[in-house]
Amino acid sequence: MEIEISVVGDPGELEVQSLYGWLRRDADFRRDAEVRLGSGGRRGDMGALDVINVLVPDGISLANLALAYVAWRGSRSHDSQIKVVVNGATVTVGNESAEQVSRELDSLLYSARAAGRSDHAGSGDRCPGNEPGKRNQGDDPGAEER
Repeated sequence: MEIEISVVGDPGELEVQSLYGWLRRDADFRRDAEVRLGSGGRRGDMGALDVINVLVPDGISLANLALAYVAWRGSRSHDSQIKVVVNGATVTVGNESAEQVSRELDSLLYSARAAGRSDHAGSGDRCPGNEPGKRNQGDDPGAEER
């Protein structure tokens, strides 16, 4: 799964470069992620490296990204927000706790995965029972016995 991260209000790309370096040095985050600089493709920004592209295996939680972001944000002399895009779904996080950032990122992943399943099914509707924190009967082999 590909994740795109940008720093909100970062016209000079310095914040993106700083966050990119931080993520590259974070061993816990890099264990499951491939991190690269990329271009968000905005007009007039030819060649600008203004986004961080992260490749993670499907099914992974983004708790380590949340922890790395909160640690990086704490190292800054000013507040910084990031915008995270997964499969067209977007969330912006800022001064929230690591736990709240983790919940927001996992919710984003859920939305992106649900959209992906809907796209494959040919429908934009959510499937009943596919909600965060809820298990489908098919997810639990012992569910029919209960």
